[in-house]
Amino acid sequence: EDSNYGENSVHIYAPGADIISTYPADMCDNGTHKKGIHVSRGYHKMSGTSMATPHVTGAAALLLSYDPSLTATEIKEILLDSAEDITIEGENAKLLNIGNAITNIFDPNRIGLQNVGYFSEGGGCNGLSSGWQINVTNYQNTTMKVIYNTKMCFEGDAQNWTGLSDIAYFELPAGASQTVEIEENGTATHIAFSFISGGTRYITYANELNNQTNWLIPNTTTVAHHSYTQNGMKASILGKNGSTWQIKLTNNTGANRTFSYNTKMCFDGDAQNWTGLSDEEDVDLDNTDSTVISISENGTASAIAISYMDGIYRKVFYANNLNVSGTMSAYGNTIDTTAPPAECVAAGTLITLADGSQKAVEDLTGNELLLVWNMETGTYDTAPILFIDSDPIGHYEVIELSFSDGTTVDVISEHGFWDTDLNEYVYLDENAEEYIGHTFVKQSAVGWTEVTLTDVEINTEVTMAYSPVTYGHLCYYVNGMLSMPGGITGLINIFEVDSTTLTIDEEAYAEDIAEYGLFTYEEFAEIYPISEEIFDAFNGNYLKVAIGKGLITEERIGELIQSYSEFF
Repeated sequence: EDSNYGENSVHIYAPGADIISTYPADMCDNGTHKKGIHVSRGYHKMSGTSMATPHVTGAAALLLSYDPSLTATEIKEILLDSAEDITIEGENAKLLNIGNAITNIFDPNRIGLQNVGYFSEGGGCNGLSSGWQINVTNYQNTTMKVIYNTKMCFEGDAQNWTGLSDIAYFELPAGASQTVEIEENGTATHIAFSFISGGTRYITYANELNNQTNWLIPNTTTVAHHSYTQNGMKASILGKNGSTWQIKLTNNTGANRTFSYNTKMCFDGDAQNWTGLSDEEDVDLDNTDSTVISISENGTASAIAISYMDGIYRKVFYANNLNVSGTMSAYGNTIDTTAPPAECVAAGTLITLADGSQKAVEDLTGNELLLVWNMETGTYDTAPILFIDSDPIGHYEVIELSFSDGTTVDVISEHGFWDTDLNEYVYLDENAEEYIGHTFVKQSAVGWTEVTLTDVEINTEVTMAYSPVTYGHLCYYVNGMLSMPGGITGLINIFEVDSTTLTIDEEAYAEDIAEYGLFTYEEFAEIYPISEEIFDAFNGNYLKVAIGKGLITEERIGELIQSYSEFF
């Protein structure tokens, strides 16, 4: 009988038919059950999940009595790993076996190794090598995935499972044997076999191989087996085949999924944001199932990326710093696939500081005062940096804007510039060619001048993306061009501007305020609970005019606040 069942399957079966159990004394009357069924006093045969469950619970308690340090997750994995493989109604299943479970604790290295022969040229893994043929026997009562090094290794590598760069693996049923070949490898003398159960790698290693003595005298050891779970994806490093990592992927998301992964190492930003990935493959996994995926090394790229779609969201697992000892740094990320891309400038863009000097955007600390344009006074002004949004190194579609005076600016997705032909900020994005021939404001020593957009090129580049946001004026100078961050439509171009002075048209300004009014902080805060400092930073009082003119909606204001809330 099964003790419980999930959405798709039963994890483990235990005895549950005609189980003798204690029974309340008041349910018995002189040896006769009140319902007329004869039972022994105080005992009764029963069937069902109520009888199966105590077997599993008792097995867990027994394991814990042997090793009180076991966690609930480890106990579960030991019980599942040690269960017998059975078939029920044509489906594979697991049957509780407490004997195997206890054996896993006290004698986990249940692999037998026997040297059955030496091979020379003409045999071996590549047809030209020499080495040893090793017969491997599984002495457990359940199938194990045997992982081994196909070449001789050094003692420390074999014992600690480090530095192994030529691994292979195979499924070995309970009681079965299989012969594999281990190539000779310079001065290395050891062989290393292992399997993984729960959070532990169980290793059997040996080096006493010779033509006369076929039996090995193996040693055994265990090391922590590191696995990482992000967004329901569990990834474990099995090892490397040459320059290719073998990653065991387990689906713990609670549903059957199609997982996408990059077959080559990628950059952190690509892995985190799922961009620039050109070597993707898919694999379907039922819930709780596992598979092994291969990810090759790739130049200076060092991250791996695995993901699946959950509605409109892409759930991402990304990791780097992979180590042959079985460790890495792993992270999770969720990407709204309906959200627009980041609106930034590329690394190397020069930002003008209040004193007129320039600093690369990636070198800004956030404490600088930037040169801005004040449209109330029609003069240069200064403003502090409110925050700097940034995305890590990765592949980005970079839009290179070229102007008539030789200035170039690299933007990502979109960025705003003051178009003197239209007398407003415009976003230059993948459609920037539409603005070729328009004139834009450029900083100069005597005030400002106009330069013409002459060319637009779009290329995929490996770079980083940055978007400084200033307090109050929401503008700054990038490579000398008057600019403002992308993605804040509705916070700019609220009032008419005099084209000759670049100041707000006072008459139109007064008419707009008279018609639509201004937000007070108290009124605004009743709708959106933000600080007064943030309200002032984004000129929140003018948003009532922007709403009235149809430039922005209350819903969009809420979305912007949500987007920027991590910086607040």
